[in-house]
Amino acid sequence: MDYLAKEGKIDFDDMILQSIEGLDQTNNFKFKYIIVDEFQDISISRMKFLKRLIKQGDSKLFAVGDDWQAIYRFSGCDLNIFLEFSKYFGDSAITKITTTHRNSQELQDIAGPFIRKNPEQFNKSINSARHLENPVQIMYYTEKKYYAFLDTLREISKKDKAASVLILGRNNKDFEDIALDNRIFIDFRASDETKTVVRCTNFPQMKLTYSTVHGSKGLEDDYVILINADDNRIGFPNKMEDDELLDLVLSHKSEYEYAEERRLWYVALTRTRNYTYIIANSENPSIFLKEIENQCVVINSDYAPEERRTEISCPHCKTGRLVLRTNESDGSKFYGCSNYPYCDYSINDMRAVARNKRCRRCGDFMIFRKGKWGAFYGCHNYPRCDYTEEYEPESK
Repeated sequence: MDYLAKEGKIDFDDMILQSIEGLDQTNNFKFKYIIVDEFQDISISRMKFLKRLIKQGDSKLFAVGDDWQAIYRFSGCDLNIFLEFSKYFGDSAITKITTTHRNSQELQDIAGPFIRKNPEQFNKSINSARHLENPVQIMYYTEKKYYAFLDTLREISKKDKAASVLILGRNNKDFEDIALDNRIFIDFRASDETKTVVRCTNFPQMKLTYSTVHGSKGLEDDYVILINADDNRIGFPNKMEDDELLDLVLSHKSEYEYAEERRLWYVALTRTRNYTYIIANSENPSIFLKEIENQCVVINSDYAPEERRTEISCPHCKTGRLVLRTNESDGSKFYGCSNYPYCDYSINDMRAVARNKRCRRCGDFMIFRKGKWGAFYGCHNYPRCDYTEEYEPESK
């Protein structure tokens, strides 16, 4: 404040407070009705200005908001004003909108119980006439998140090759983890102040945009990918504490742990019109993800955290990992490279992969075989590679 005064400048709150003083000196700005949208984001200064404006014109106030989407506490927004509306604005009536036309009922059945665990909010249920099986799906990874991201795009492409996808990060830097792969990049020529356009050379027809969850409020898309569902200091929930001075300017400090982060997770889940995909570290998933995991589908079940499986590298491209997949024609299982279609390696010998015995020439898996001279190990890459080894019964 001293710096602003010294520089002869004011901030946004100063503008509002000066406007309150200005209303005392004018007979203008008298309105019969005042409508305020996104009321859950109101601050102390905006509330004071609104009350003075209502008094100026003896106005009727109509406020619309959703306490489940109050995510701007860091900028001074005070949810308590919303929750205790009558305390600040006098006698009032509350009408709840309980129908959504964006999400499926199945998604609300996941997101609703999650957000309602916070007792410091209005208790309500959201209903939908739309239905969609398995609307929230999980993709686990161990080290390289961008492979999981490419796998997720591949899953979406099975539904729609030209899908419109909103990529969400908890923080601005989250995109860097998937942009480590040179097939994924920001198209600065198509991006502007309102959207960040992303390109993936593997899926050129897809319309991809990136945003933080905070920046996505009010947005929606056909598909959503949340790329940070990890449990760490800057993960989800983010564990960096707000400045203690913030508590001094708000009317009430929440006693419920990660209250705002929980609302932020709810916002992320509900940006989709169809499916939300969540990418998480299998060794260290978000505590929020653990709460809803049993209601979701794990796409790559071989990466589920309880499995703790070791990553198996692709013997052909060397950079990919083997992912367990299902043959759509007959339901049989096989391993394919996570870099597909860049790498089309596949193997349906489950025991050979589990054994992980590799060819000393080309690095492919050694397969147990029987010939006229008895049992032996032969390279899966045969006839390109004819390397063999003697059969060892204890390692079959």
